[in-house]
Amino acid sequence: MAMAHRIVSLAGLEEVVRTRAGRQGVAVDVVDSVRNAPRMLSVLMALEVDYEWVVYENNIHRLRAVATLCRVLEALDIFVFPRLRLEPTNARGISNLRYRANRIRKMAVKAGGSLRAPAITLGNHLRNFTTQLRSEARTAEWVEARLPRLRQHVQNVAALPADFTAPPDPDM
Repeated sequence: MAMAHRIVSLAGLEEVVRTRAGRQGVAVDVVDSVRNAPRMLSVLMALEVDYEWVVYENNIHRLRAVATLCRVLEALDIFVFPRLRLEPTNARGISNLRYRANRIRKMAVKAGGSLRAPAITLGNHLRNFTTQLRSEARTAEWVEARLPRLRQHVQNVAALPADFTAPPDPDM
């Protein structure tokens, strides 16, 4: 088998799929945005199973962490924030947000590289928000005033690339 194809984007992966015949080796170096990680992971796993491509393990665990991070960010946007808007004092909703914040931090450490610091910062902001929600009974207006900034922070992290060319963090 020839040298591994270095994958640095979803478009690059799709190009390799369209243009390379036979068994191939691929290695993921960069995910062009967190939003693309689940699709990249899905395509790579299908190629590995269905076409016997070799997906080099060096960064696949990091890609899995970024894909999980993407799903957590989507969950925040789709149902956690809307539920908090409706019921800002609901203990289950606050706990759910805290769980997601902790999950973001955990996946940021696993992914490492360029994504670690901004994702951990987001997780910390969300944890602080839950602490504020628990410290006093907050009104829907108080929550509504702060959610746009949190949502924007989530969107910013979802748009970031994940560069795996740096070695993984030692505390993984």
